[in-house]
Amino acid sequence: MTEKPEYNISVDVLKSCAAFAVVVLHCAAEVMDDSCTTSINWWIANFFNASVRWSVPIFVMISGALLLDSRGDENCIRFFSKRVRRLLVPVLFWTCFYYFFRYSHGGLTVKQAIGGMLRGTPFYHLWYLYMIPGLYLFTPALRVYVAHSSSRERMFLIILIFTISIFQDIISTFIYSGQPTLFTMFIRYIGYYLCGYQLSKDDFHLIKKTYSGFIIFACALLSALGTGVLVHFFNLSSHNGGFYFYSNFNPVIILMSLCIYHFLTDVRLTGADKIRHYAPLTLGIYALHPFVLNRLGRWDFFLTHFTGTYFVIPVKAILTFFICGVVVKGLIRLPYVRQIVI
Repeated sequence: MTEKPEYNISVDVLKSCAAFAVVVLHCAAEVMDDSCTTSINWWIANFFNASVRWSVPIFVMISGALLLDSRGDENCIRFFSKRVRRLLVPVLFWTCFYYFFRYSHGGLTVKQAIGGMLRGTPFYHLWYLYMIPGLYLFTPALRVYVAHSSSRERMFLIILIFTISIFQDIISTFIYSGQPTLFTMFIRYIGYYLCGYQLSKDDFHLIKKTYSGFIIFACALLSALGTGVLVHFFNLSSHNGGFYFYSNFNPVIILMSLCIYHFLTDVRLTGADKIRHYAPLTLGIYALHPFVLNRLGRWDFFLTHFTGTYFVIPVKAILTFFICGVVVKGLIRLPYVRQIVI
């Protein structure tokens, strides 16, 4: 999402689909927040939410696939200078933008502002922009590792990292609620980062693509049912483990993310040429969409009344994605402003 790779339609399709999935996720989350947990609306939104939890892992895997291939003409200094310039401006701008937004909608103290930055969460979705620099920091060392390791050795490390991440996630969710900070939040994502590189290799095959659709649907269903069980039968809230099956480090979400990435890589999609046009806009869409969702909040009654509850999430997601795309495409045309969205 923060890289500008050589043209590759598979990468473009992955980025565009992941950006749309993020919008769907947050549309579904809004419906869940406004619905009784025993209502059909909550369960519909729960399934939508569970079905798109692969979005951020896909972004991380794309970065791994693009950046972990060694490049002889790019030393550490050149690598870091390029990424610092590309990341610093959008991180600073969107942090200030959403801090102003929070301040104008209920107030924001200096302590809350500093705490939000240290946790990497100035706003609920900006954690990704605070997490990705940690992966970039270790990229030169990881490049050396992947260049001198075998496929089996890389798979062992990936499995080891995911295993540790799964146990850490269980402990932090149900036993000790310690929050990661901007200095540690990236560590668990190294598994996805390496997976992106590994799955991009022509000699590596995860699973037959004919089975991927079934596995993806089964994972989405398991995630939704697991969330329902934790919320209804164990009376857990989002703050004490009720949404554990949404976690990027739940085994079900890990498997679904890997299958989505594998399935969409080199897949021949009708309309792929149109989908790929959103790829350069994904950073801007990701950063802007919560603001647009908030502004569209007053339309919820209209959408529910005229399209029916079942269609509120996809209709609102498509509308939000389209509006963000138009705005970001306009901003890209401005010489200095474009740095905040691309």
